[in-house]
Amino acid sequence: MKKFLEQVKKVYKDDRWLFFGLIILIVSAVVLFAHSLIHLSPEAAVVKTGYSDIGSYEGGNWTEMQAAGGYRDGSWTNMLAFAVMAVVLGIVHPILAIKLRSKKGSGMAITFTIFSILLVVLTWVVLGRLLNEG
Repeated sequence: MKKFLEQVKKVYKDDRWLFFGLIILIVSAVVLFAHSLIHLSPEAAVVKTGYSDIGSYEGGNWTEMQAAGGYRDGSWTNMLAFAVMAVVLGIVHPILAIKLRSKKGSGMAITFTIFSILLVVLTWVVLGRLLNEG
């Protein structure tokens, strides 16, 4: 733990872009976590939990494939996956980025952080679309 805190201090002193990216990642993940918990609907019997453009194949001939694409219904507990993902992106990914910096360099850590921020944004878009359909 002490070694990790030294690495964080080194990132703060030497690599401001990475530190700035990690702050953006952590803040956006916290906001996603709060947003996903605020919009849980435990009182609802069924909520929209996913989306697919692909129909379902019930067996038999491929021409009989049902056009069952669209929003899928499920239990509100399935929506907890968004909160779990926010925790993983907000805690695990910054730790991985700092460790990645010490192993592979600053460029790789910044790239990883940018992709993590994009994952938060995409998760937010998916959550928003599901909440608007519910």
